[in-house]
Amino acid sequence: MILWEVFGSYGRGFGDWLYAGENYLYAYPFEHEGLYQLSVAYKKVGKNHKAANLGECLYLRNKYHIPNLLHLSSIYSEEGITGRAKMMSELAKQCS
Repeated sequence: MILWEVFGSYGRGFGDWLYAGENYLYAYPFEHEGLYQLSVAYKKVGKNHKAANLGECLYLRNKYHIPNLLHLSSIYSEEGITGRAKMMSELAKQCS
């Protein structure tokens, strides 16, 4: 399920979408794509720590989710955690 299709069509603010996404993950904790999308959403609002936490949860569940690996690499690059950023980028290259 794509969370943005469900909640983005309501025309509410992004904060409402994040709240709804958190509730969705509470109801469906094994939803991999939901974790990824919510992580991307948190990065868009500048909450890189929360975005990284969600992305790492997905990484622990699925080490081959290439968009998530690239997303985590981007977060860690922005935060100056270059070793982790490079590792995620290399993993994404190996998976593709």
